Amino acid sequence: MRLTEKRPRTTKCGPITPEMSMEERLGEYRKLGDDEREIATLSPKEWELLAPDLFAEFRRGIIASLPKDLPEREFKRQLYFRTYGETLPDDYFKDEVENDG
Repeated sequence: MRLTEKRPRTTKCGPITPEMSMEERLGEYRKLGDDEREIATLSPKEWELLAPDLFAEFRRGIIASLPKDLPEREFKRQLYFRTYGETLPDDYFKDEVENDG
């Protein structure tokens, strides 16, 4: 099936639209579970809407897993590493004055 073709809609999930809140869009997406065939029924437009929502949800989970008392710089370092799988570039803080721990 071509990317531009209309895919048959699953019965597990309703349409995902720009009018929906982030929580509503993620709720519809979660109805699909881990079924790759069902996930494949999402249109490119629906993926365009879902991608930032999924990233934000993933990021919130990472933040929740970090220790609450981290200094700001260490928080940024760990968040970046857990998000992208690599260390924060050395020059990231070059224009900031160090003032936390």
